[in-house]
Amino acid sequence: MGSWKVESRAGLSLHFSHILIILHMKLLIRLIISTIAVLVTDLLLSGVHLGEFPAALWVAIVLGVLNTVVRPLIILLTLPVTLVTLGLFVLVINAGMVMLVDR
Repeated sequence: MGSWKVESRAGLSLHFSHILIILHMKLLIRLIISTIAVLVTDLLLSGVHLGEFPAALWVAIVLGVLNTVVRPLIILLTLPVTLVTLGLFVLVINAGMVMLVDR
């Protein structure tokens, strides 16, 4: 059995393990950026009180999971309302996701 290998049109080849490392790094970078965004929100808004870095990290993780799993389903179910409001209802959905994380 050989190792999996992906070749691009430019002749660049990547092994499957390298692709996994790149995907994990992208996930880690997005998680760090989301955590920083949560901490900045904590600083800017008076109604948000998180405390320390671990709490912001957990908020970023939960928000990421909700946005990945629940949000597409809700957007699909509320598509008629979203079309009638020309997409403005997505702001209500985003606010609902944040309120779910608050619990």
